[in-house]
Amino acid sequence: MDIQTVIDELGRDRTPVPVDLSWLAGKRVLVSGAGGSIGGELCRQLAANGVFPYMLDRDDNGLCSTLYAIDPSCDLTRPEMLLVDIRDIDALRRAFDMVKPQVVFHAAAQKDVVLCQAFPVEAVKTNIVGTRNMLECASAFHVQLFLNISTDKAAEPANVMGATKRVAERLVAQLATPEFGRYISVRFGNVLGSRASVAEVFRRQISQGCPVSLTHADSERYFMTHSEAVSLVLTAAATGKTGETVVLDMGPSIKILDVIKHLMTEAGVEVPIQITGLRPGEKLAEVLFGDDEAPYRFSDRASAVTVPPIDRDLHFWQDWATSFAS
Repeated sequence: MDIQTVIDELGRDRTPVPVDLSWLAGKRVLVSGAGGSIGGELCRQLAANGVFPYMLDRDDNGLCSTLYAIDPSCDLTRPEMLLVDIRDIDALRRAFDMVKPQVVFHAAAQKDVVLCQAFPVEAVKTNIVGTRNMLECASAFHVQLFLNISTDKAAEPANVMGATKRVAERLVAQLATPEFGRYISVRFGNVLGSRASVAEVFRRQISQGCPVSLTHADSERYFMTHSEAVSLVLTAAATGKTGETVVLDMGPSIKILDVIKHLMTEAGVEVPIQITGLRPGEKLAEVLFGDDEAPYRFSDRASAVTVPPIDRDLHFWQDWATSFAS
């Protein structure tokens, strides 16, 4: 039994949604964060449909892993391999000048809630400054479509990671004007099977006979699979309107305790569950929309909201995001 089957048993419908990628044929596509879980899966699905993307990441190991998954020759000299840090605006400009992308999927991010809480400046540098750099290059090189990958933690943010991703959504919305191309964000929950995902941590603890660490017995989260996440990204890219933030309908949130119990059943092992208490910035349950957001239907599987553009100096929002660490 794999983790996707666990979610099926917990009531999660993950029937694949067909996505037509014919509109991407012949276009130069760039994926930032290509060495990560979502960025890598996005590159794999694009390549499987005849669109070999330019892959940008500062993590050389992750970048190589993605290439090895889509290129049997494992040719690291391919021009599509871009070892670039999005925090470095000069290096990023050179990459955009070389590629001249028409479509950009922005998946690069600092996404671990606990580490972002402990190192808020690093989260700001990547999620805010890095996103601003990506947007600056996208507008300068007349990108037709810029799609920013966000998180449900950007709705009513309670921690540094969510706050920085909220600012990123608002930076994207700032360019959602007629003179630019389409600028869209996509917001979803926890992705199963991603590196250091909570389910993988639980699996490791169970296999080693360690107590499973759980912050609260009533903690619950929205879960989805890689294929669902990327299907939403590609659907939003094909049909989304500029300025929209698209949110997957993920059904009811799932108690993390139920996931742990299913994983124990899968392993045929029962270990103690240690309740550690909620950590700073951690919610008991996530929400998909903010109190001030008015969702409307985007598709059978998704809703959308309009996020306000940045309305103050960027330094204000960087300080605001960092304040969630205190």
